[in-house]
Amino acid sequence: MFLVEHTKADTYCDEVGRLVQAIKKIPTVTAEKRALLSELQSIATEHGYITFSAGNHRWHVGKIGESYLYEVPQNKSGYLARFRGKVVRVVCVGSGTRWIRTYMVGECDSK
Repeated sequence: MFLVEHTKADTYCDEVGRLVQAIKKIPTVTAEKRALLSELQSIATEHGYITFSAGNHRWHVGKIGESYLYEVPQNKSGYLARFRGKVVRVVCVGSGTRWIRTYMVGECDSK
């Protein structure tokens, strides 16, 4: 687990980021938002993003479309172990029961 203070605001500077930004702008669940989410999941997977479910208290975002950037330390374990030393985007892509959310994480060109 890590602190929210160790995250940075998403820059939305790449293809995945632009989709996240478009999703975030739609406040309710609409056909357009669902289509964008489907496109996001497809494109993010193509870019090497991984998908997992976890509690929002550990990942600091819980609303679909929320995201942030995180520089993964060299000693990180768990879902982020494969991204050690890289800047990743963490994005919430689905909600489950109670506080469980579905996340996608992948390397981000944060420039």
